[in-house]
Amino acid sequence: MIQMNVQQKKNSITPQEYQQLQSSHDSLRSIIDSTSDLIGAINWKFEFTIFNEAYKKEIYELFGTNLKTGMQVQEVVQHHPEYQDDALALWGNALKGETFTVTRMYNHPEHHLVYYEYTFNPIKNQEGKVVGAVQVVRNQTDKIRAQQKVKDIEEFVQLAELIPQKIWGATPNGNSCYVNHRFLEYTGHIYEELMDYGWTNIVHPDDLATVLKKWNASMKSGKPYEAEYRLRNHQGEYMWHLCRSLPMHDSSGNIVKWMGTATNIHKRKLLEQENKKNISEFEFLIDMIPHIVWKALPNGEVVFYNKKWSEYTGIPQKEGAKGLWKMVPHPDDVEPTLKAWQHSVETGDTYKIEHRIATKDGTYRWVLSHALPLKDAEGKIVMWYGTATDIHDEKTYLEELIWMQKQMQERNKELTKVNIDLDNFVYTASHDLRTPILNLASLLTMLEERIDEKTGQSEQQIIKMMKVSMDRLENTINDLSEIAKLQKEKENQEDLLFQDLYDEVYQDLENNIRKTKANITTDFKVKEIHYPAKHLRSILYNLISNAIKYAHPDRSPDIKIQSWEEEGQVYLSVSDNGLGLDQRQQKKLFQMFTRLHTHVSGTGVGLYMIKRIVENNGGEISVKSAAGKGSTFTVCFS
Repeated sequence: MIQMNVQQKKNSITPQEYQQLQSSHDSLRSIIDSTSDLIGAINWKFEFTIFNEAYKKEIYELFGTNLKTGMQVQEVVQHHPEYQDDALALWGNALKGETFTVTRMYNHPEHHLVYYEYTFNPIKNQEGKVVGAVQVVRNQTDKIRAQQKVKDIEEFVQLAELIPQKIWGATPNGNSCYVNHRFLEYTGHIYEELMDYGWTNIVHPDDLATVLKKWNASMKSGKPYEAEYRLRNHQGEYMWHLCRSLPMHDSSGNIVKWMGTATNIHKRKLLEQENKKNISEFEFLIDMIPHIVWKALPNGEVVFYNKKWSEYTGIPQKEGAKGLWKMVPHPDDVEPTLKAWQHSVETGDTYKIEHRIATKDGTYRWVLSHALPLKDAEGKIVMWYGTATDIHDEKTYLEELIWMQKQMQERNKELTKVNIDLDNFVYTASHDLRTPILNLASLLTMLEERIDEKTGQSEQQIIKMMKVSMDRLENTINDLSEIAKLQKEKENQEDLLFQDLYDEVYQDLENNIRKTKANITTDFKVKEIHYPAKHLRSILYNLISNAIKYAHPDRSPDIKIQSWEEEGQVYLSVSDNGLGLDQRQQKKLFQMFTRLHTHVSGTGVGLYMIKRIVENNGGEISVKSAAGKGSTFTVCFS
């Protein structure tokens, strides 16, 4: 529509001129209305003087204004004051005689963002004076969007060539339509060889069926695509890749393209496979060990039991992991078990308890349950790991052992009492027998004095035999008395010199030493010892006298006496080259009234007494001997 006020000029021109002007006006209106461009013009007062229907319609849609002839520019955009300054400035520049083109973006109520290209030209009269301005508007939204898409694609391609990942694109039906340079470098193929479904030639044959199945499912559903599979590189090696793709949609929601990436995860995949193997081996290991193994969440909920659990309790692993372990303990152990576990869960302390659990045959057996918390770097518990070890046999054995120990203690009390009674008997007997034996000895002496020479040879021999027996009986009673004293009397210890005690013993045995031509050497590396003097003298006397008494008939006695210290203990040894003892004899050596060589006199209590002396003072005595070569007696003092 064209609006022009020509009535005012009607009186100043001829009818013929007016007719020509009206014809020109109609022609111009037809041309303006027929064009696809939006055309509008104003005068020097910023009033609209001419515009076509397309321009009027677009003004209404953009600004909500019903455009009329004579309406000023600021009235057109009165509902959108944010555009007013810009509109007046642009029209003002055109009225100043400028010709220019600008582009503006608007939020169209129906089409969202729209782009318009405005071309402004001044309108001049015949004298060249600017009397108005015309605006030609073209909708450039599609063009600009297309340009933006081209720009976006160019930027995407440039980015796709820069990043270290393999980028690919596909059409809605799945045909490959783009790969970046990284993809080509990896595969060693040219661009055309990977288009359409050419990419399937580099997929590992064992993975291809699964890959195509997932790819077809994504294309059908429109959901993102993700798969792990092996791709062959330019060296012929297959490397694991994580491939992902997202669909791109148009404004109607239709898929127009798929864009995806292929990321090399070969090292991670190999590590996962190795970890999976290690986990499998670990699970096999914990199923093989003879212990119940379990784990629990920080809140105490048990989530895993090994195979041993099922074998032991008869409860399936899955059911056990649901917490049925709480039902397994012996009724008497349920409360302390739950109390101990709850304490550990709340405090993080080690869980350790002995309790009974039911086995698959219905019996209860003792187990030791033990658990430790696994903590993160901040000390927060992330998991509990525990074991249950069968200790039933050890537990019952220990209980039996404790019972036996009590029985032995009672028996020892009885034996101690018996020993005391025996010692009392020995002491009493030796004391009570001493007087009649002395009387018999006196009577025998008197009888011997009264026998005259006329008495028969046999009678004299009998009296001599009686005297020998009487002496032996007296020696035995004396030895018993000494044994009784060892049990009852406690000798005071004192600091003694080995050399001094040896000298005393040497004087007592000097006659026997000379008769046997015995050679005695001493080597007292330890000079002094804290010990009862009477007991140390008895030890030296008995060991030296035995070495002389049991000398070998083919050689003189060669006796060596030594003392030394070893690991904080003092030792004394007496070695000889006498008759020696075989293994059978050595077993009987320290028994009371045992005589292993009967060709010499004795009561058989000497070594027994020495053993009692040494042990009563906290020491030990041992012997090393060989028949026909000699013996070494060693005393270890406490």
